[in-house]
Amino acid sequence: MKLATAAQMRECDRIVIEDLGLPGVALMESAGRAATLHLRRTLQPGQPVRIFCGGGNNGGDGFVIARELLNHGHRVEVVAMAASQKYRGDALINLRALEKWLTLSTTDGQILWWGDQISQGQPIESLLNALAPCDALVDALLGTGLTRAVRAPYKQVIEHINQSGAAMVYAVDIPSGLSSDTGQAMGVAVQAHATATFGLAKVGQLVQPGRALCAKLEVIDIGLPPETFDKAGINAVALVPSNAHAMLPQRPTTGHKGTFGHVLALGGAKGKTGALTLCAHAALRSGAGLVTAAGSQDVVQQLATAVPEIMTAQVFDANQSTDEALETFETLLERKVVAAGPGLGTSPRARALLGKLLERAKRPMVLDADALNILADDPHTPAHQRLSRVSVPMVLTPHPGEFGRLTQQPTGSILEGAIEQSRRLARLSGAIVVCKLASTIVAHPDGRLAINTTGNHGMGTGGSGDVLTGIIAGLLAQGSEPWEAACAGVFYHGLAGDLAVTDRDPRSLTAGDLIQNLGRALLRR
Repeated sequence: MKLATAAQMRECDRIVIEDLGLPGVALMESAGRAATLHLRRTLQPGQPVRIFCGGGNNGGDGFVIARELLNHGHRVEVVAMAASQKYRGDALINLRALEKWLTLSTTDGQILWWGDQISQGQPIESLLNALAPCDALVDALLGTGLTRAVRAPYKQVIEHINQSGAAMVYAVDIPSGLSSDTGQAMGVAVQAHATATFGLAKVGQLVQPGRALCAKLEVIDIGLPPETFDKAGINAVALVPSNAHAMLPQRPTTGHKGTFGHVLALGGAKGKTGALTLCAHAALRSGAGLVTAAGSQDVVQQLATAVPEIMTAQVFDANQSTDEALETFETLLERKVVAAGPGLGTSPRARALLGKLLERAKRPMVLDADALNILADDPHTPAHQRLSRVSVPMVLTPHPGEFGRLTQQPTGSILEGAIEQSRRLARLSGAIVVCKLASTIVAHPDGRLAINTTGNHGMGTGGSGDVLTGIIAGLLAQGSEPWEAACAGVFYHGLAGDLAVTDRDPRSLTAGDLIQNLGRALLRR
């Protein structure tokens, strides 16, 4: 499923209107009618509906919806938020059509000209207080082009919608106040029960909190030719079963353990058995033919007992000099995909091993956890510069805290601008960046973007990220390109979490449950 920014959707509209000659009012009619058909599935016959219409094209969509609902016997109350003389273009055409429709319709309907009253000094609060309760509200206030914080009187109307207790709040194209590019509320945003978005889903509707604000999201086909999406430069997708499955590596029936690659999991400093075990076990469960876990003596001994299929190597042996450990490690690097960081620690030995990896790796690598913390802690070279010098493909899997340390920014800035921050780090470092969030983002150095649709809050538990690192490394070992490995890994990691909570409360989920359900997840198409 393709995802668009606001600018890209405007370009799609421009192509259709200017290059193909389809009038904008025809697109608005198509959008309004399709949205009404979707909305009516949630309404009772004849149920009263109140539609809040802004002064732009989103309001124009609302006028079309009002006319269509009147045609189907609903009582409709339209709140026109702009002054009557402010409406222009396609929105004005549909406002005038609605006015004429009301003179012909036998169904009860009216337009409340709030924009005129507000311009004459009427307080918005008094208008809101005079409204009778209504169980079905349609939000056609502000569309996808919003770029600044919502201001009065729209701010108060959005707050009223959210506090109304309406059984159904239906957002047209996007909940008003939500940024279609970032998924962040622009000060305040409508909490919808359902959202009908036109042409394509918007990037901000798949990431949190935008995903929750949209609630049930329906993409409405309004007749845009698919070719326009390519012409508009759309390069973002939602990760769904069809495209995630296509990204899995092929498994020849004649294959053997040598065919399916070898993962070297580096971590497991003394006392950190769990992280390395989870990572190595996940790599094995994702299909890698062989897995070697390299860590301290006590860790690898415990790991070998817990998961006997995993081979082990010692690189933190106190009786071994750092030079000897580095020599052992360089030998281990031959022909192996490396997953580095889970339980690695930040000791001088760990830093030396990571340095050796960045200089001498022969195959792609996944960097997580302490590997990222070591890079972030380099006082001489910014992390992205050091990463840009690495000669093999890389996947970085930071959570927001690690991301902030890598880029020397507050965690809050990462959360608020995760899409752009992910794209920027990918571009500067040359690595695939997996920003682990409630809706995980995958960014490619060339600008491609993928947003995950699987996973649940139960996965917010220690070790979940170590499992993801192992899954991605296992897919890389089987021959996947880094982009495909990261996208498929993120999707099936989340799906394993979803399967794990089908028979339990999400709060009881552990990272080990993800590994146990990974095989079931990989069966899904």
